[in-house]
Amino acid sequence: MDDLLRKIVHINKRQHERYEVEGAAGARFQTYTVKAKIIDVSKGGMFGLFDRSTAIPSILEVVSVDIEPMGVAAVCGLSAYVIRMQADGDSLDATQVKVAMRFDKLSSEQKAELDSFLDALKS
Repeated sequence: MDDLLRKIVHINKRQHERYEVEGAAGARFQTYTVKAKIIDVSKGGMFGLFDRSTAIPSILEVVSVDIEPMGVAAVCGLSAYVIRMQADGDSLDATQVKVAMRFDKLSSEQKAELDSFLDALKS
């Protein structure tokens, strides 16, 4: 856990260019699989909007992310962990939560797939 906390402290939030993406993402954690609306994706991670009425991952929880955009091939099984959560709005009654996930321990194949995906978004 200490290693993970050190990684989070040293993250430069704007290290990678972010791309707005229309589509959904699936997040698998514990025994849950939930869908989110994608806000943006970068080489370093994904930012999504989750419905608060469903199970959502906790801060520092490890998740497996499937990015399912409209018009571009999906990228599946990306290992990540939750680095930030915030209410979508200024009210305690917010129905959605914004969750930032940092990609971690991607294989060389997954990195190449993510790079191809991001290149397709630039077009």
